[in-house]
Amino acid sequence: AREIVVKTALEYLDGLARESAGDPSIQLELAEAYERVGDVQGNAIESSLGRTEDALESYRKSMRIADALANSRAASGKANLIRMRLRERTGDISVARGNIAGAMELFRQGEEIGETIALGDAAKIEILTALSSLYLANARGDVDSARSMTPARKGIAIAERVVAAQPGNEEALFALSDGHSMLGITLRR
Repeated sequence: AREIVVKTALEYLDGLARESAGDPSIQLELAEAYERVGDVQGNAIESSLGRTEDALESYRKSMRIADALANSRAASGKANLIRMRLRERTGDISVARGNIAGAMELFRQGEEIGETIALGDAAKIEILTALSSLYLANARGDVDSARSMTPARKGIAIAERVVAAQPGNEEALFALSDGHSMLGITLRR
């Protein structure tokens, strides 16, 4: 059933992509939709169909759209959030495939996007949550234990800020827990 939904969604999205050039709001929705389809196809961390090649193709489509939006005057915080999430997702796939250097570069790119945005609007909980997640993915994926402590600590610090601002934010609580766990594993190594 998931495969049928994915196939139908991709046909629709590909048609919409051809027709919607020049409309930033539709392009933004397309980027997010391709990201979601990629998650169903082959997200490396969460439950999926296990088709990582197909997921990478969907993530690349989404990334091209989001990057173009971020480079235009129509850029929005949402386009940059998508850019951050995509770099984390494609980095996670790279880690799963043993391409640690490629993953670290993708995580670094996502962190750079998040750090730049956070300078302008550090109050945005979504930005901080995505940035924390990127730091923790970097720590989780890096095989150098000593080097992975720095992003783990950065991820924990940001997650603590988000939890303090929104104590009921389950995503932030999970990130904080994940960060402490990652730092503990790193310290044990």
